[in-house]
Amino acid sequence: MLNWIGRLYLWACHRLYNEFAWTYDWVSWLVSLGHWWGWRTAALDYLIGPQVLEVGFGTGDLLIEMSRQGWDVHGLELSPAMHRITAHKMRRCGVWAPRVRGLVQVMPFPDGAFNSIVSTCPAEFILQPLAWQEFGRVLAPGGRVIVTGASLRADNPFLQQVFRIVFGILEQGQRSWHERITATAGLKVTEVEHGEQSVRTQIIIAEKLT
Repeated sequence: MLNWIGRLYLWACHRLYNEFAWTYDWVSWLVSLGHWWGWRTAALDYLIGPQVLEVGFGTGDLLIEMSRQGWDVHGLELSPAMHRITAHKMRRCGVWAPRVRGLVQVMPFPDGAFNSIVSTCPAEFILQPLAWQEFGRVLAPGGRVIVTGASLRADNPFLQQVFRIVFGILEQGQRSWHERITATAGLKVTEVEHGEQSVRTQIIIAEKLT
């Protein structure tokens, strides 16, 4: 069970993904103390392709960057507001990628469709076994899921407290991640950390061996 801070965080995330989506980029930069782009792009070093799916693409910045780098990328996002913002950014940048509105737990893609699935600073779906079953289903053999977020092991005590409040949902579920992934999707999990000044980027890599 989430504590009241976790529940408040989920409520705020829902608002941010819907009626206040226009503030998402600014709020993300603010709460991450400017680290947001670094946390997201850390996933790019671990991509394998050519087919890549971004789950919960938000305002589309990483989707655009992966398209620019030549990946055959698709996007899945539930929020209509985020789809509108992403479409506007893509028109402005002269970039296009196919995007689908849908739930992570019931993804509208065939089995084995993607070599990589990316989710950066994800919402609570990342702790749901059904979501991981879907990840395993749409991954091709040898494919991987890449999940990035803020590590709570920041060197600065003040930042540690900030991240426990803002990103505490992942901390509360982290102990059961490996068990859930292994049990529901048959994925082999490793964890990596990247240094980024006083804050580290946590990267979970779950590989489908067969």
